[in-house]
Amino acid sequence: MPIRNAIIALDDLHEDPRNPRVHSAVNVRRLADRIAAVGFTSPVLVVEETGKLAAGHRRVLALRYLRDELHQAPPDGLEADWGVPARVGSWD
Repeated sequence: MPIRNAIIALDDLHEDPRNPRVHSAVNVRRLADRIAAVGFTSPVLVVEETGKLAAGHRRVLALRYLRDELHQAPPDGLEADWGVPARVGSWD
């Protein structure tokens, strides 16, 4: 079976329940912090027919953690719409 590169939506990746590794929340957050700092540099392997992960379960968990963190409501006092810059200051 040839190997090919593809971009797959995060929600289309499925963890393989037979994966013997267990990842603690602390280790997932550490990897998420690293991905946020340097970017996603190591691909995951997916079985094309099933969409199940063959390798990269922790990386996918870290990416989901980052996605969920980015979609949380902003802290009080910050702009309510994250897509719009805060309306403070003025223009010359």
